[in-house]
Amino acid sequence: MSKVEKLWNYMMEVTDKCTDIYGQNVPYTMSMDFSYLPHLIVFLFTDEEKERLGIIDIDSSLADLRFLADNGRVLPKKLRNSTLDEIRDYVVEHKKYILGTVEGIFRHYQFEEKLNI
Repeated sequence: MSKVEKLWNYMMEVTDKCTDIYGQNVPYTMSMDFSYLPHLIVFLFTDEEKERLGIIDIDSSLADLRFLADNGRVLPKKLRNSTLDEIRDYVVEHKKYILGTVEGIFRHYQFEEKLNI
């Protein structure tokens, strides 16, 4: 199992447990992270991993990705007016940074919520 796949599974587990805790009252930033950050990770999957996990390409909304960049959330602000291909290229080129940053965000939620993961 690749690092990308392990992170994906971890993100889904944290998301599920946090939404079980909060229900419809998930805090704003957490909700945004749960919605938008998976779009970045999907860029890093191989076709084989996507098929094995049953992941259909997430329709990565350019507006959502620009929102992340505009707020400096994982993506740099310089990407706020970029194309989808430019953002994908950045994510692939900075794979190690993206994976580490996203993992750190989800670890924060795990420990903040004292989840047993």
